[in-house]
Amino acid sequence: MTKRLWCWYRLIPLILVLSGCASKPVRTVEFGDMVNSRHRVLIATQESVFKEAVAAEVIDGLERELCHVRLIDVGRLDEESTEDYDAIVIATLCVARHTPRRVERFIDRVREKDKVVLLVTAGSGKCGSRPSQVDAITSASTMNNAVMIAESIIERVEMLLSSHD
Repeated sequence: MTKRLWCWYRLIPLILVLSGCASKPVRTVEFGDMVNSRHRVLIATQESVFKEAVAAEVIDGLERELCHVRLIDVGRLDEESTEDYDAIVIATLCVARHTPRRVERFIDRVREKDKVVLLVTAGSGKCGSRPSQVDAITSASTMNNAVMIAESIIERVEMLLSSHD
């Protein structure tokens, strides 16, 4: 295979994502009592069966902790104030072996990097580059792992929230 042809095969998935063949945006939803909740948690994700299952488990676990949870699409991260939340969970797809630039820009804006839990999904379960200054989990989008990944995220968020009490 020629080098030029090999480059096109590597670019096709990226072109499809950038041209709008990516998933639909996640609808913004809020859970829990905003007034009486002790903590606020932001969850930013992308539409996928795996990420939706993880997010649902995390939301269920955090509602029991009397948290107000705001679920948004990753594409809306720029609209959120990082100061408004005690914990921030971001679930994103690894694109071309890298965390998406919009996620990296958002993380750069967060002053307290330790309040970010990042889930990066990749077909192989490996992503070449991800922000090193935040707590990151890398996983394949395997439904068998959804509950285990969600429990890991809940545990990390609970530790963050207990440090704010």
